[in-house]
Amino acid sequence: MVTFRNVNEKLPEFFSKYYQWFFFLALTLILALAWFNKFMQDDAFISFRYAQNFVEGKGLIFNEGENVEGYTNFLWVLLNTVPFFLSLDVVSYSQILSLIFFLGALIFSYKLSFLIFQCRNFSFLVLVFVGTNYTFSAYGTGGLETSLQVFLITWAAYLALYIISTKTYSGGYFFLFSIITSLSLLTRLDSAIPYFILYPALLIPIFSELPGKREKFKSIALLILPCLLIIGGWFLWKLSFYGDILPNTFYAKASATSIKRGIAYIALFFYVYSFFIFVLMGVFRFKEVFLFSKELRVISLISLLWFLYVMKVGGDFMEFRFMVPIVPLLCILFVQCIRVLNDKRVKMALALIPVLVSPVHAYTYHTTLNIESIRQLHEHMYLDGWPEIGKELNKLFYSKDNEVVIATTAAGAIPYYSRLTTIDMLGLNDKWIANNGIIIGTRPGHQKTAPINYFIKRNVNIVIGHPRYLDKEKFTFSDLEQFFPLKNFNRELIPDEAKVIEIPFGDKRISAIYLKKNDAIEKAIQNREIIAYDLER
Repeated sequence: MVTFRNVNEKLPEFFSKYYQWFFFLALTLILALAWFNKFMQDDAFISFRYAQNFVEGKGLIFNEGENVEGYTNFLWVLLNTVPFFLSLDVVSYSQILSLIFFLGALIFSYKLSFLIFQCRNFSFLVLVFVGTNYTFSAYGTGGLETSLQVFLITWAAYLALYIISTKTYSGGYFFLFSIITSLSLLTRLDSAIPYFILYPALLIPIFSELPGKREKFKSIALLILPCLLIIGGWFLWKLSFYGDILPNTFYAKASATSIKRGIAYIALFFYVYSFFIFVLMGVFRFKEVFLFSKELRVISLISLLWFLYVMKVGGDFMEFRFMVPIVPLLCILFVQCIRVLNDKRVKMALALIPVLVSPVHAYTYHTTLNIESIRQLHEHMYLDGWPEIGKELNKLFYSKDNEVVIATTAAGAIPYYSRLTTIDMLGLNDKWIANNGIIIGTRPGHQKTAPINYFIKRNVNIVIGHPRYLDKEKFTFSDLEQFFPLKNFNRELIPDEAKVIEIPFGDKRISAIYLKKNDAIEKAIQNREIIAYDLER
């Protein structure tokens, strides 16, 4: 529950008198804005597919019989098993659940800023900065674990700094912090980054201020043991079920990361939101901004470490998703930049920048540096029609008696709705490609693929690649290169019986390679449900 302390603040009398009403009105408007900005992305359906297979008793798997950890959000996948147990719509459920965690992140952003500033007006400004940031607002939905992760990280930062600031060295608080740490790591392993700062920040006062070895030992045990037991048990299960502690996605991404791309990712984020103004202020008034208090020093170190991590992994292909977990911390630092100024007019002007620039960014940003805009991510679902493609494939080919295998780079909604065995052409859900695939670039999540003989070996019937429609009546081998991300496509490996097919969905069509014969596909061709074209040799 949010509490308000009486401190000496220069607030307008009316605003001060009805402050809690203004606070809850702001929360309501921010939630409404997040719902207005709601979207759904293809990667969310990977988590949904794992959750659905788990509920059906197949295990946390992508394809039946293949134990591959192609997700990085274990706790989020488990939370999304609920709609399958209760026969609810998983898309709506995930958006609403994400919005609940979004609200929690907002509340702890406010509580954390109030803990630091001891001032309601500056804390309120942090809430406005965080809540109106388009990236933060949009990922209040999206179908992925982003809101859950930022909620847990912000909660952990608040709890740790509360313990340090108030010197409340309670065993209950240490235990709670350890549980939050566990939940963070179960959500995403990269949530460990803030804890490289928060744990030492907690251990230092335990060693220096708590009396007696017994009290020190008890506090350290409560701080560390619960997390070790939970995460250790999880790792042991992963090792026995998947054969590895690290997710398969690590191997698909780790070998082709680009620090240069990561730097560009962070720089673009600061540029589109005009945050570079605050960076310059922070540089010129370094001590007053970053070193003003121990709490701000902790937040600054977490932010710096997170930047180094994002640089190392090369950022992300989704619009600034990897920046969301530290948006609350950044906004606190930005407000501190404003707080140290003396001129009220300059303060007001700077306070308006993040609020005014955010909607401009939302409506003007297009894919840059291969970083897809949130709008484009959403369009894959509801303009390009990937869910409809999956549903049509399910209608045409899903059968327990006659397995049709597809291969696609869009490994979310199409596999989820089709229910067909799917080869993830980018290797996130495929062990062989993740470990042995050919490197095709540095774009995160799109760094590896396999040669065509691998798909033949895996008995792939239909190669969709990136869903597209080729408006042609005659196809040659050169046309087939558009279905494979490889620069040097070996057309000689294409079987003689291969054809190009058109699969209708709604009032649209996609083109695909019919690679290996299958009775269900042959029947669909005979019934004119799909159209097949011969290849010119």
